[in-house]
Amino acid sequence: MQIPLQDIWEPTLRCLPAAQRERLESPEFFSQLQREVAKRILRIRDAEPSRAIKT
Repeated sequence: MQIPLQDIWEPTLRCLPAAQRERLESPEFFSQLQREVAKRILRIRDAEPSRAIKT
């Protein structure tokens, strides 16, 4: 997964209140985002039917 460059998000971020913008730019936000994405990927993977290899 790739996160778009900050330049792309800059106009949108400028529309947010300063407190929200600061939270989105914090290292803690990116750590939380990384954890949540990993959890969702695992949940999706675990929900898929297993694909046994037939020989």
